[in-house]
Amino acid sequence: MPNIYKIKSLERAKWTEEQLKSAMSTVKDEGLSVHQTGRTYGIPRKTLEMRKNEDHKKKLGPDTTFGAAHENRQVRHIKEMK
Repeated sequence: MPNIYKIKSLERAKWTEEQLKSAMSTVKDEGLSVHQTGRTYGIPRKTLEMRKNEDHKKKLGPDTTFGAAHENRQVRHIKEMK
């Protein structure tokens, strides 16, 4: 009997940007450990460590293919076509 493969969900970042900012201010201002703050806010320890060390300033999701100016020009063109 073959195994039934279950597709794993692609849930990333179950926290909001506000929660992340609040957690980082807790780490910096109150001096609470990254581990304890991660447990409290439900944010992975490694995420908080990278943000604390400013190694990771990238937004979630894929990078844009074109530059901002080119994308804005395309958006204007598409809106004009409607």
